[in-house]
Amino acid sequence: MTTVGRVVITFLDRRYTDDGTEVASADVQSASGAKVSVLKAAASEQRAFKPPTKPAPKEMRIQYSAKIADIKKIATYLRKPNMGGSEVGRYTFNYFLKNEVGEDE
Repeated sequence: MTTVGRVVITFLDRRYTDDGTEVASADVQSASGAKVSVLKAAASEQRAFKPPTKPAPKEMRIQYSAKIADIKKIATYLRKPNMGGSEVGRYTFNYFLKNEVGEDE
């Protein structure tokens, strides 16, 4: 019982984030499986709990430090002196992606 319980507890612990739990009703339904009577479950052969696989993330956060003077130089060059650091970062990322890598936004 302890071995099976540990797998389930580990799965549930991974569901918690700083923002709370991320449990969709569809995930609960797929993890629980089909309905089975208690009598049949007690008499059936032992089964192992297999937690559902989590899909790979489609986005990633990019963060880095840069000198404020360099950020201001880029903003001034773009003729948008009030542009913030995140806007400069997003602009330069999109510029590189479009012009150097050749991908559309």
